[in-house]
Amino acid sequence: MATTFRIASFNLENLDDRPGVAPTLAARIAVLRPQLVRAAADVLCLQEVNGQRRGGRGPRGLAALDALVEETDYAGFARIATTGPGGGAADVRNLVILSRFPVTALR
Repeated sequence: MATTFRIASFNLENLDDRPGVAPTLAARIAVLRPQLVRAAADVLCLQEVNGQRRGGRGPRGLAALDALVEETDYAGFARIATTGPGGGAADVRNLVILSRFPVTALR
């Protein structure tokens, strides 16, 4: 018996929350979130997710992505992402996979 699942891929074109950048992250989320929810993916592959530093220090995280997926099923998915030199997210163009299924390895 075959198992079926849905895979979706989106290029988020420099998803970020930098001041002075238009459109704002909130405006982008208003457009992007409904599309991601409609995709109802079991595995979601994302490109061009920028990393942010909280308070300007420490390793970068994916705060813009966190804001995009909050209050969706994707917020609870397993996450794997590219990393930058400090071990956190890279400044720009991270690749991210969100998976309903457990991730057992990353290389």
